[in-house]
Amino acid sequence: ADGGVLNGTFGFIDGSMHTAQKPTCSFKEREYYNGYYGCNGFKAVYLVAADGTIRWAKLCPGTAYDNTVYESLALELHDRIPHTLPYKILGDSAFSITRVLVRPYTSREIAAHPGRDAEIRSHNKKISSIRIAAEWGMRDIKRFSMFDSKLSIEHKDLSEAYWEAAIHLHNVVARLTNINQTRNVFMRGEANAEILREVESVFH
Repeated sequence: ADGGVLNGTFGFIDGSMHTAQKPTCSFKEREYYNGYYGCNGFKAVYLVAADGTIRWAKLCPGTAYDNTVYESLALELHDRIPHTLPYKILGDSAFSITRVLVRPYTSREIAAHPGRDAEIRSHNKKISSIRIAAEWGMRDIKRFSMFDSKLSIEHKDLSEAYWEAAIHLHNVVARLTNINQTRNVFMRGEANAEILREVESVFH
């Protein structure tokens, strides 16, 4: 990746709402209904690596917040990535800034640092230009067998199994074919490949 803020980037994290059939139980509907998206379903958070594979993912009720879901991954990354390695993932403003996560500054944060306006806007522009990789990864996972239409809140275990199978299929396709926009853009040089090799143990 180019630019100091992007050096050492090995992944991109983002949340996605997967619609599901409306549950018959009103309690479950309150837990799985997301007012922002206006639908019942599951909230998933994905960590898409620079090679296009999904290295970490979690499926939760639709009311879950991206940052709350991310907290368990954050603890794992902080424990496993030494302070001596400048590696990090990119997220959007829904996530908290940590040692291993970089995101754009919010409008409120920009207003709080008037003297750094140009620097912060440059930082945000670089991150926004590269974070589309995460969106590509999540778009690809939905292509397997009309993904969202197969999910059922009433049969949560089956939905999770189907979701996990879709992730495995996505990763097989990402590794065995060149039909992968994320890999094509972010794995052109040896640098990102070396980063992924060094942090591979984080995901096992």
